Amino acid sequence: MYQLTRYKNNNIIYCKFCRNYYYQHNFQKHLQFCTNYHKYLKYKNQNKQIQWKPQYSSYHSQKSKYLHNNGEFSSLVKNKRVIIVGPSVTVQECELGKFINDFDVVVRLNRSLPVPKKMFKHIGNRTDILYNSLNTTDNPGENNFGTHFLKRNRVKFLRCPYPPIEPFVGDIKSFYRKNRMTKNRINFGHIDTFYYRKLEYNIRTRPYTGTCAIADLLMSGVKELFVMGIDFYTYRYFSCYKNISDRKLEKLRDNNIHRRRPQIDLIRRFYLLDNRLVVDNILDKILLEKYDNLFYAIKSNIDFNKVFKTGNGNFVDDKLKNKICIVGNIDEDKIDPKKYQKMNMIIDLYPYRDKMIRKKGITLVYKNIDELESCHQNKNILFTQVYKDIFDDKFKNDNYRFMNPLFTQYLKTVLMKTIFTRGVLSLEIFIILIYSIFFDETYISNIDPNCNWLEQSGLEKQHYIQERMLFQYLIKRNIVKFC
Repeated sequence: MYQLTRYKNNNIIYCKFCRNYYYQHNFQKHLQFCTNYHKYLKYKNQNKQIQWKPQYSSYHSQKSKYLHNNGEFSSLVKNKRVIIVGPSVTVQECELGKFINDFDVVVRLNRSLPVPKKMFKHIGNRTDILYNSLNTTDNPGENNFGTHFLKRNRVKFLRCPYPPIEPFVGDIKSFYRKNRMTKNRINFGHIDTFYYRKLEYNIRTRPYTGTCAIADLLMSGVKELFVMGIDFYTYRYFSCYKNISDRKLEKLRDNNIHRRRPQIDLIRRFYLLDNRLVVDNILDKILLEKYDNLFYAIKSNIDFNKVFKTGNGNFVDDKLKNKICIVGNIDEDKIDPKKYQKMNMIIDLYPYRDKMIRKKGITLVYKNIDELESCHQNKNILFTQVYKDIFDDKFKNDNYRFMNPLFTQYLKTVLMKTIFTRGVLSLEIFIILIYSIFFDETYISNIDPNCNWLEQSGLEKQHYIQERMLFQYLIKRNIVKFC
């Protein structure tokens, strides 16, 4: 019978078959697909029963040995406005020194110290926290600094972006001993071991120092995190930091240790789902490239006047300069028609109210013809089901709109090639996406920005997150505005 290690924190289980970590409630499902586990059962002829023996990991049940005044880190960043200044060449002529120094906490990465005087006006002169990998092997002599060097540069805390596990423990232990032997000690700590393992498992690669710093600070309860000068090796370092060739830069992007794309996906997820994270224009463009490509592909290849068909099979011709307001669920008592006076068209996602928002210029949205209520038969109706020639005669009216099946098929293909694992969208996201792509002024009203109206079942969790990210992208890009 095979024993498994179970951890105290969040009921985490370490699978010795595949050497990964899983939450207890997901572990049995994991075993169904764990190839190494099934090989173990087959070739070792073992009983399929697993003994749940609570053997607790040392690094979860005990405090790390390699820390000095680690509590200072939490008090330094919690509920504070923090900025990370990376070494990208994009900061070389930005002249944001005063802007950077005005933050509560300034964070720099790896060999950023000392900051050259000629760069003060561009990247400031303060360094409160330094995230340094402490790696003295790959680039000999690069990180062989002492506590006096850090104190001289007024560093308040040295944070290692990696935990005391292989292959990092040797470097962490070496600095810890150096720090302990001096009277002029500096506050020192490292990223949480379990959080790092979870991070590395999710992206299936070793994260860069900058990736770890962003994740670690967001986990530490910052009020706001502004990131600049990090571009995942899209551009070179600024000249005072390090000179590298284009060939070396390409190797830094992707190699047998680090892979770039999964880390961009991770930070994109943080960026769209956590409003505390703000980034510069360069990183914004890198993170949202997929979504920008999606919009460009649809807008450049589709004529909006071919998206909808009437019940008679005719294409609908809309004026794209109109102001559109998409209205969500709102109590009848709170409906204020004056709020929508300047809107040319209202798209009502919840047509089941007895009281309509207004009498003219309104379209009610139904998923299919079976849901249509008799009291709305003479209203403008948008059905999100596709147009078919076999509809009953009572639905062959010009005030009924149906989706063009060619458009829905194209949209599904584009979604799955860009940002979604599935090509199906919720009603709200579908309508908001379609109108926001083609209309210059698209507004939303009474639609929760946190997307609590989306289904959040366990089986649909990933798709739910992807829909939330798309909705937040529309808001962040100001493609849709709140009415």
